[in-house]
Order: sequence, then C-alpha cells, then structure tokens
Amino acid sequence: MNIRCVEPMFGAWERMLRILFKPFDIVKWFVLGVGAWLTYLFEGYSGFYFNFNLPFRDFFSSFKRAPFFSSQNPLKSISMFAVEGTGDAGGVSDISYDKILYVAIFALAFLLVLFVVFAVASIVLYWVKSVAEFVFIGNISLNRAEIVEPFKKCRGLGTSAFLWRIALSLIALVLFVAIVSISAIISLPWIKVCFNSGSICAPDAWGIAGGVFFVVFTLALSLSTWCAYMFFRQFVMPVMLKNKINSVEAFGVFFGLLKKEPLAFAKYVFCLLGIRIIIALILLVACAATCCIAYALLLIPYLWAVATLPALVFVRLYSMEFIAQFGDEFNLFPDGENLIN
Repeated sequence: MNIRCVEPMFGAWERMLRILFKPFDIVKWFVLGVGAWLTYLFEGYSGFYFNFNLPFRDFFSSFKRAPFFSSQNPLKSISMFAVEGTGDAGGVSDISYDKILYVAIFALAFLLVLFVVFAVASIVLYWVKSVAEFVFIGNISLNRAEIVEPFKKCRGLGTSAFLWRIALSLIALVLFVAIVSISAIISLPWIKVCFNSGSICAPDAWGIAGGVFFVVFTLALSLSTWCAYMFFRQFVMPVMLKNKINSVEAFGVFFGLLKKEPLAFAKYVFCLLGIRIIIALILLVACAATCCIAYALLLIPYLWAVATLPALVFVRLYSMEFIAQFGDEFNLFPDGENLIN
C-alpha cells in the first residue's frame, strides 16, 4: 500500500477553500468557529488568561511579618490582627487569636469551594470539548454548519473520548509517580549524604544515575503520552465517527494501521509539525505587520478561532485525507451524510 503524506495536503487545501470560500459565508464561519474553539479549549489556543485577585491575599502575605518569620516586635509584626487599645506597643494591647483562626478557616473554606467549582466546571467543559470535536469533524466532512443537533447525536462518542483521555491522563500520572519514586530510590545514598551534611552536595554516582533515569524516562513518557493524544485526535476520533464505535475499539483499529505502516505515520507526524511551524510563522508575520493588532485579536476567546479558521480546518482535513488512503472504511467524505445520523 502506497501511503503518501504530501498529496493529502493538496486535498485538504482544496476542501478547505470549498468549505470556507466557495462561496464565502460569514455566518458559516461563525458557526464553524464555535466547534473549532471548543475543540482547542484548554490547549493554549483559546486566549484564556486567568488572573485571580483573591480577597484574602493580604492574609497570606501577612505571615511574612509573623514572629517566626521576622525579628521585629511580635505585637507589631501581626498588628493587622490586633485589637486597638492603649499600651506601649503602639496602641496594641491584645491579639485576637480567634480572629486569626476565623480568617484562616474562611480562607481555607473559600479555597476549597473555589477548587471544587473550578474542578467541576473544568470536567464539564472538557466533556463538552470532546463532543464538540466530533461536531467539528462532521461539519467539515459534510461541508455544513450545525451545532445543536450534531451535538446531541455525538454525545455518546464524546463521552467515550472523554473517558479515554481521562484514563490516559491517570495512567500517565501513575507512571510519572513511579518514575519519581524509582529515581529517588536510586539516588537514596546521595540523598542521605545531603541530609547528613545539611546541604546539597555534589551528586555522586548514585545521584547521577537517579537523575539520568528520571530525565530519560520522563522524556520517554512525555513523548509517548503526546503521541497517544495526537494520534487519538487525528485518527482515532474520525474512525469512531465513521464506524460508530467506542474509543477502545477505534484505537485498536488504528493500532492495526500503525503496525502496518509505521513509516507513513512517522512521516505524517513530521509533516504535521512542519505545517504547524509554518502556520505559527504566518501568524507571527501578521502580528508584526498589524502592530500587534492581530495578536490582540488572538487573545479574545472564540474570535481567535474564527480568525484562524482556515488553518484549523486545513489541519483537521489533512488527517482525514491522510487516513482515507487506507480504504473506504476510513474515508469520511463519500458517505459523509451518514456520519452522525
């Protein structure tokens, strides 16, 4: 089987022009932009920047002035928690430790609630993102712009993809903890020397061995996890949508293709990286040519996806064109009308 990597680029380019510019429809752009925006949510492309100014920030910074961190007068160092009165310590006569305790409990409770709300919102949005990816694939394969109905029909596939990604993240986390633990065990003689001396010593053979083990296996784990995520998005999700199967079954199908044509998929990865570098350079030139006006647009949630929609559609179509070379059972375009119906 002759699997090519360059020709699918031309097919993806032609389809992208047909979808977005033949004819040009601004409403269609904005609808497709919703799917594209949700597809890349949490991945650094959405322009989200969080800058929480917590109301209890001064509470934590006050500990810098606490008696165990400062050589100042203890009464003065924590005067923010003191009650006013008369005395020699600058008008401070007593310290309300109950007030400190209440503020600490409130701060910790607020942090806990904030964490729970943020965690629940992140999980829900990550599920929405997984469903939206199938909506985006279906829309560009059908050359249409719909959100609500395809979203309802793709919820099962999106849930399967969501659970697969969560499982992969947990497995990667467990493996990383194992790598750290083994590295610490290997370096234990050096750690004992540092502990006994009370300072960080120059690493001996055991310390170097543990460090090398950590670096090598962490890089291997990072690369493996990245490849798994990348292949899942680029190929497994289209296979799921085409054949209406869950993520585990679809990944098994893809793995069979990977074993048959490992070189072709390796070349695809390098081509994809090259495409992304070119896109990044184009965006950089656009930002410089517009005196950073384009950069400001890319920081706005959702609008960045509409502005860069041709690039997002092209990259998504490239993987679909590539995998279509393996046979009709992997071709999303001829039978596109049956994808999500």
